[in-house]
Amino acid sequence: MKYQLLHYRDHRGNIPLKRWFQTLKNMRMIARMNTRLNRAAEGHFGDHRYLRDGIWEMRIHEGPGYRIYYAVQQRTIVLLLTGGDKSTQEADISRAIDYWDDFQSR
Repeated sequence: MKYQLLHYRDHRGNIPLKRWFQTLKNMRMIARMNTRLNRAAEGHFGDHRYLRDGIWEMRIHEGPGYRIYYAVQQRTIVLLLTGGDKSTQEADISRAIDYWDDFQSR
């Protein structure tokens, strides 16, 4: 099954996942995450799990344990919400839930 990947935009037009990517300095890791997202669009999510409140995480087991948080809408759309690593996981999950709630309310 193929999915359409969409980036969440907040009410000011900011894209949290892209903003997070810009903070990363390891270009190899960024390329790896982009490959992972391309595979997800093809339905191959790799290591991922459901968290709560409609939020899922893709786990990348390298470096500090990177995560990409997303939600699935209408079984065909993956809304990319934000990213982070293991050290900021709880705050990242809370932020992802807020972004998902905001998206659904519009």
